[in-house]
Amino acid sequence: MFGSLFAGAAQHNHHHHHDVPSHLIDENRHHGHMPQFFDWSHSGNETESSHSWSFPNPFEGWKEYAHWGRITFVDNNGAPMQTALESAQSNETNPVFKWYEEKTEKYIAYEAAAKKFMLEDDYDNKGKCPIMSLLTSESQVDAKVEEPQDPNSPFYVEEPESRGIPTAMFHGFGDFCLQPGDIQFNEMLRRGTGGHVKCIEVGTPMIGSIINNFEEIAQKSCQKIANDKTFAGEFNVIGLSQGGLLARYIAEECDMPGKVRNIATLGGPHMGVAAVPHCFEGAMCDIVNTVAKKLVYTDLAQDWIAPAGYFRDVNDWNTYVKDSVFLPALNNEHTTSQYAGLRKESFSNINAGLFAMFTDDTMIYPKETAWFQGLDKHGQVVALEDSDFYKQDNIGLKTLNEAGKITWSKIEGDHLQFTTEYIKETLIPFLKK
Repeated sequence: MFGSLFAGAAQHNHHHHHDVPSHLIDENRHHGHMPQFFDWSHSGNETESSHSWSFPNPFEGWKEYAHWGRITFVDNNGAPMQTALESAQSNETNPVFKWYEEKTEKYIAYEAAAKKFMLEDDYDNKGKCPIMSLLTSESQVDAKVEEPQDPNSPFYVEEPESRGIPTAMFHGFGDFCLQPGDIQFNEMLRRGTGGHVKCIEVGTPMIGSIINNFEEIAQKSCQKIANDKTFAGEFNVIGLSQGGLLARYIAEECDMPGKVRNIATLGGPHMGVAAVPHCFEGAMCDIVNTVAKKLVYTDLAQDWIAPAGYFRDVNDWNTYVKDSVFLPALNNEHTTSQYAGLRKESFSNINAGLFAMFTDDTMIYPKETAWFQGLDKHGQVVALEDSDFYKQDNIGLKTLNEAGKITWSKIEGDHLQFTTEYIKETLIPFLKK
């Protein structure tokens, strides 16, 4: 993974650490790093029903002030003649009035639905029809908002049982927010939690999660969260694959107005990776991984290959701690860091955490890294409870676990292969805690 990317990379030397924080997926499956899941259908009324509209006549009572400076037409006998305006008011079959009545009422219904169910900022920024705005008033819209919804209206919206808190979603390596699987995933979360869901993209879609400095990805992700009013209060974070590290960065380090409530990661390499994806054993893979380990902590690799920021070689510990731009600080493995206490305090204050491991994961090694378990110097997985990271409670994980706030989830299958049932039965109920 690393060697093939070196050839296309230019020299880039802004090598830095994030030790100074901003602040304190039916059964069909296929391989890939993008989320795979099936059996999803849209619900809701998708056809427009015909109906009649009740609308107050704006011309009612016009005779009372018709003499105020206006011409009155009379016939030869002096009797007032019926004007075009009065005809429009009195003749229900007049096509002009029927058009006016129908269009304005539908516009009011549309605006009322938008005002009731959209986020305030989204409603204010969506714009309005300049012509219909002249023919209607905001008070008519407000009155419509207070009326019970008509299920036959083309603007009928099925209101969720409760207003859920928003969720920030971070995709994985080589993925991007507009990938259909991610859009489907986020839509399921939105419908299930009743809260707004936003995918956070940094850099050029797909490329930005591959060719980049991982610390810079994290910092820019934090900036997007901090500048988005959606996340000004409590919100959830969810991360897929390497996005799990970004979700944790938001919970630990991001200087922002809001606060992380729940965090969920699926296949997140929390204790780093120790081998190139899909190349864990065999003579050829041994060679590839040996080369990767010799190059991974160079400035070039750290600044241009995103996964290099969380490659963890326990047999070259000092170099890892000194030259890795991201993971040692996130895991508080810098023993003298003055910010360690702040990271631990922030993470310890979350409401709940869910960490999912894929049983047949061929993307991250070891797969147990998704459960905060790394390797020892002999290549053996160290049980969480036996690790210094856990025993010393580096980031507050032990405190949260002993308080019953951590869910250790196991998903049968390869990396990011999960069913819609998992989302509906496990992930959504967790995010609603």
